[in-house]
Amino acid sequence: MPVMDSHWNGHSAGEGVVLDFCHSQLTGHEEQMLQQTPGPDDFAAEIDRMEAECRRVGADLSQMVAARPWTAPERIRALCQSMTKSLHQGTFLLMNIQRTLAAEKQAATDREGLIETERRWHRVTVAAGQLRRTLNAWPGIQALVMGQAPPERLPLYPEQPADPRHAAQVRMTDDLLALMHSMFNGAPQSDVARDHGCHDDIPMPHSGFLEHIHAAHRVILALGRSGPTRFLDVGCGGGLKVLTATRVFDGADGVEFDPAHAAAARRLLAQAPGLDTRVFEVDALQFDGYAGYDVIYAYRPFRDEEKARRMEALIAESVPPGTVLLLPLAVGPPESCARIEGPLHVAGLSAGEAEEVKAEAERMGCAIRTRARTRSYAPPAWRAVLEASQENGFDLRA
Repeated sequence: MPVMDSHWNGHSAGEGVVLDFCHSQLTGHEEQMLQQTPGPDDFAAEIDRMEAECRRVGADLSQMVAARPWTAPERIRALCQSMTKSLHQGTFLLMNIQRTLAAEKQAATDREGLIETERRWHRVTVAAGQLRRTLNAWPGIQALVMGQAPPERLPLYPEQPADPRHAAQVRMTDDLLALMHSMFNGAPQSDVARDHGCHDDIPMPHSGFLEHIHAAHRVILALGRSGPTRFLDVGCGGGLKVLTATRVFDGADGVEFDPAHAAAARRLLAQAPGLDTRVFEVDALQFDGYAGYDVIYAYRPFRDEEKARRMEALIAESVPPGTVLLLPLAVGPPESCARIEGPLHVAGLSAGEAEEVKAEAERMGCAIRTRARTRSYAPPAWRAVLEASQENGFDLRA
């Protein structure tokens, strides 16, 4: 049975679909039940029973999804099949309520009688509307869960687009964002930064950066990090990458030695109020806050090779195990950081553990969990299932 609309609002346009479906599926026993005339209290009890069943299924499914559904796909499939059978019972109940209420309204002899009928049935009609939203949402929830039992393994990094139109569009987007980057910053490199051996604010192509932070996000999910996540750009320049990272992580900060570039980054981030961002004007070799981040990105901020090596070692020594490091153009990632793929490393893992994390990350969905946290659009019975799926990178609106 299809979901009536993306918000599951249970409008009357969906009722006809529900009733048509039920009518075509009625058994002889159910047809006989339609001839009976239960009252509002009887229907209220049936609605409560059905909602309780949906909540039970939702609670069981959310626990299975949270435990990573590919570990026991048979149990998930069986529970989904059971709920789909219950769906018919619920839709039949809704049809019976509608028919019984319509008959009582028709039997009313005057306006006062009609008002009294609506008053007696008010609680039932409200509860029936909620049950309708719950049932209409089930097919989408079922598809979401079944897509994880088990999921298809998807590489962390996409292949280069074979379609020349797509490739051209990516290049145009990168060119546009490079232009915007220069517009946002606009300041030449300061003498103090040049003398310190820093690179000027020359960012990597934006499409490449997006691939890196999206892969890092899936690794964070694979590591089971359920709390808020924080990103750090070491050598953030004008701050465009910090701003971009706020679309993937809960908070994003930048470290920048050049005073002019740090000021440009603050101006840019101030134009997006409400974001959890900071810019630290400090030498990356003196920064003492690396341990507070889940993902650290450093696109070779130092021209000086020795300083770059010292910075990479300082970061690796400072962070706790499980910190994700993105180190494009690294001089030499420290041995304490295991490579997952490309420039993506995780601190404190052995080579074998890194392979396991990579395999688990490839099972994660591509939905961004941070953006999903602000949305609670599922009916209450299925909300925990949706939230558990989002922790695995799966979402109905991905």
